[in-house]
Amino acid sequence: MQRRSAWTSFWRWNIKKEREARSAAEADAAALRAELATTQEKLAAADEKLAAADEKLAVAGAAQNEIDSLHREREAVKLRVESMLAKMDELL
Repeated sequence: MQRRSAWTSFWRWNIKKEREARSAAEADAAALRAELATTQEKLAAADEKLAAADEKLAVAGAAQNEIDSLHREREAVKLRVESMLAKMDELL
């Protein structure tokens, strides 16, 4: 009888420990899921910031191209005006 009681106590103790371990594992899993959700939210926010920065960079690049084009056009006009002024000086 004592032997059966000892085995019963052992099995109850073993089941109790397994339940405690499962409970701890589930708590850890829940904490990790929450951490993952937070990390995913941060990643999504970072992706949005990156997309906004890429858009600003594209706009800045287009603006720089326009400025370069205007500088080239200005230089061409300057050369034409200098050429005309030189011809006018020759005529006078």
